[in-house]
Amino acid sequence: MNRTSTVVLAWALTASASAQGGPRPDDHASPETVVAANYATLQRPPGGAFAWDRKTSLFLPQAVQVLATGDNHILLSPEVYRRWADSYTPQGDPDDPGFEEREIHRVTHRYGDVAQVFSTYEKAPWDSDDLIGRGINAYQLVRQPDGDWHIVSVIWDEESGAGPIPARYGGLGPGAEPDPLPGPEDFATPLAVVDALYETVQRSPGEGFDWARMRSLFLPEAVLIPNTEQSGGEFRVETPGSFIECAERFTTVGGPDDQGFAEEQVHAIVDQYGDVAQVFSTYEKRFYTSSEILGRGINSVQLVRHDGRWWIVSIAWDEESGAGPIPTQYLPE
Repeated sequence: MNRTSTVVLAWALTASASAQGGPRPDDHASPETVVAANYATLQRPPGGAFAWDRKTSLFLPQAVQVLATGDNHILLSPEVYRRWADSYTPQGDPDDPGFEEREIHRVTHRYGDVAQVFSTYEKAPWDSDDLIGRGINAYQLVRQPDGDWHIVSVIWDEESGAGPIPARYGGLGPGAEPDPLPGPEDFATPLAVVDALYETVQRSPGEGFDWARMRSLFLPEAVLIPNTEQSGGEFRVETPGSFIECAERFTTVGGPDDQGFAEEQVHAIVDQYGDVAQVFSTYEKRFYTSSEILGRGINSVQLVRHDGRWWIVSIAWDEESGAGPIPTQYLPE
């Protein structure tokens, strides 16, 4: 009996118990195990189904999934993604070839309770080397207070629209950086968006933050996750609007004690392919007119290109006060 026949028989014998489709405790042990589990849920033998219950357990309830399609994007909740994928799944068809999506290359950045995984994948019929597509899944992940890692957002693009995957991500494409987009500088590149974000959270004494400009950088569905030290040990998922409201409650503009505020990027790693990008950005905080560092941390920022510009999909951050010293690879030389 060949591998395919053995797997199909095992699936038929265990499908009623749905053991393969259920959540597994070890799925959440690290960013890598979460990503590996997500790929496992996207494999099914001929006649089988995807492991949706297991897949759903990998995501935060507020998670966002974004399919980048040329100069557009499709935003999908985990449940909508499930219905969308099932609509293309020919279950019951005697010619059903099954499906595999498998990882072939990975770039991971992790600090404290935040992580990014830039993961190159191949798609093929079950147990086959005949590829039907390749692309990159960009994962944003956070670790909750119970120690479990979950997906905040995942965005992806494929060679069919974005062109060859660069060699640095396991492909055969060129390694040159993409050209900036035309239009306002704030939105021209992923790093330009992050630079603009830092400018919006700086203010001189007596002046307020530029919240209108900050809102313009985010998709309306974007999520922000502060580190638990800043949120008093509570795990919170914010919208741009709720984050601004919270920041305003802790900001006193004017008066003799107003020293302003500055948060500045000192190092950044950018991973970009097609219409998806991630920036792992190290920052320092200080009062506006002072050189004394009040704190350091890393902003993990995920972005998608849409309507001729870049938008922030999600941002999560952690700081040395809780996560410990920032590793040297994320600091300026």
